[in-house]
Amino acid sequence: MTLGKGIEQLQIFGTFWALATVATVVYLFVNGFVKTQLARIIVDLIFSLFAAPAFWIANVHFNNGEFRLFVFLAVALGVATSYICFRSTLDKLSAKLYNLFTTKKVDNNGKTIL
Repeated sequence: MTLGKGIEQLQIFGTFWALATVATVVYLFVNGFVKTQLARIIVDLIFSLFAAPAFWIANVHFNNGEFRLFVFLAVALGVATSYICFRSTLDKLSAKLYNLFTTKKVDNNGKTIL
């Protein structure tokens, strides 16, 4: 089966699955640095402002602008893949990086060291 100008539907499915997986990995990593509810809302808004046009442009470019059910299924599976495979690892990594740059230590003389 082909779609549009000879593009395979399975290739389009894989492209959107990969795009959703990468976008969700980035979201989970950045979201690990956020500690307050207001900051989470701001990060969600900023991410949405970049992700929605990126998916729109990808759909126009790779899928000739056609909306098919398998595109939404690929995006949902990409998000699920990221949550299942990468969530705990990304949470640990972002927590370690957050603590690395925000933890203050005090030496023997009482001097604060970042």
